[in-house]
Amino acid sequence: MAAWATGMQAGMQAGGAAAVPASAAINEFWGKLRDAGISEDGFLQLAPDTYFLGDPLNGSCLFVREPYRKVVEQVLHLWSQGITKLVITGSPGIGKSVFGWYLIWVVRQQGDGCPNAIVLDQGPDDVVFCFLRDGRVLKATSRAAFEQYTSDACTWLIVDGHKPPLKAAAKTILITSPDRTIWWQFHKERGATVRYMPAWNMAELEAC
Repeated sequence: MAAWATGMQAGMQAGGAAAVPASAAINEFWGKLRDAGISEDGFLQLAPDTYFLGDPLNGSCLFVREPYRKVVEQVLHLWSQGITKLVITGSPGIGKSVFGWYLIWVVRQQGDGCPNAIVLDQGPDDVVFCFLRDGRVLKATSRAAFEQYTSDACTWLIVDGHKPPLKAAAKTILITSPDRTIWWQFHKERGATVRYMPAWNMAELEAC
């Protein structure tokens, strides 16, 4: 049985944390994400009545900045070159966290193969989500609940705004402000590199 298939066992334990099925809303978001597309004017629009991460406060539409596309190209190229740890940083307010949602959409458009799972860790005060290739979503209060995935090189781990694990086998993307206390040690690990996301330009601001 594939690794992701076993992950839906509700209440699985790892490091004292339990993973359980996520809400119907976020499962619907993930399940219908393949139906989402980018309009001619550059907006990623979700299927009707679905919201990013299942939360109406996140909206159902985002502007796909040109740097998002370029960074995704770099991510895929770096993975192919053996890089397994990537820091994406830049000034506050330029859409780094939203880029993480775009990245999840990119993965959902792919066919079979890596990644088997995406673990999204947005900080100690937020729920950690695990998006499985079979279309279901798990949640937990700690990343430790998904150790079986983060120890798998065919998992993508997206960490937003706080320190990531240094030795996870998963391909790890840290999205963060320039605060060196968050990313400096991580970027010194073997197989790590840094990319910078530029500020919005006037054309992008006018498009929104």
